[in-house]
Amino acid sequence: MSDNVNHPEHYETGPFECIELSHHYSFAVGNAIKYVWRHQMKNGLEDLEKARWYLHYASEHGEEAGPVVGLTKAGRYVGVERLVDGCLDWPGFTESGAFWLALKQHDLAGMLRAVDALIRVEKDR
Repeated sequence: MSDNVNHPEHYETGPFECIELSHHYSFAVGNAIKYVWRHQMKNGLEDLEKARWYLHYASEHGEEAGPVVGLTKAGRYVGVERLVDGCLDWPGFTESGAFWLALKQHDLAGMLRAVDALIRVEKDR
């Protein structure tokens, strides 16, 4: 039985639970991650359009595409790169690979282009 409060199935479909990655980023970028993560399991086009909205918001408000939580005194982000690599390597996320690659590169514009491409794919279905 699915636990839609504590462990929703649409956030556990990847190589780990979505929050393990999204909490390292700003609110807007973290939400974009969440919506791209779950779009195939939950609301499809609507989730991708929400991801686009959050990415535009992040851009308009000067938010960085890189992690903002988990910075060590040595200036490294513990585990974030490993998590993003997990998204790139997971077969269930092949369709959204360009998004995860742009996230790894801290490229907000690339993330937005990837979401726009996913939206075009979703509209063609």
